[in-house]
Amino acid sequence: MMKSYDINLFFVPFEFICELLLEVDIDFNWGEKEKEKAKSAWDKYNDLSNDKKKSIGKKMIALIEEDLISLIGNILDESII
Repeated sequence: MMKSYDINLFFVPFEFICELLLEVDIDFNWGEKEKEKAKSAWDKYNDLSNDKKKSIGKKMIALIEEDLISLIGNILDESII
């Protein structure tokens, strides 16, 4: 149904995100009532340098990069309009 409305989703698994953040000592896998653990993760993330945040973002995008490039190519390709 979403494809019929031209909605595209790119999936980055939660486990993958948790693994990436653990590399910088951020435990992103907390329970519903673990507010302190969540706050600690947020504080640690905010303390990261901009370069480190960009590096994490690039690793997340790398997982969906091919599909994203293909979609953008199709959007910009005027020959298929």
